[in-house]
Amino acid sequence: MTLDDIDAKNMLRGKQLGFSDLQISSLLLGSYGENDIRTKRLGYASGAISPFVKQIDTLAAEYPAQIIYI
Repeated sequence: MTLDDIDAKNMLRGKQLGFSDLQISSLLLGSYGENDIRTKRLGYASGAISPFVKQIDTLAAEYPAQIIYI
């Protein structure tokens, strides 16, 4: 499999499953670097597949949550 074989749907699914750009590059047998995967991921026409951060309230609203979990 090459980098050209990975479409936006498969890249999104891989990222949702928690694969990093580095892990995806190693799955492609090291033919591509982490930056190649990142460039491909950010370049999809339907919009970039980018990370985001969610804030989780771990104190059951007793105090305002200050910790951000990724």
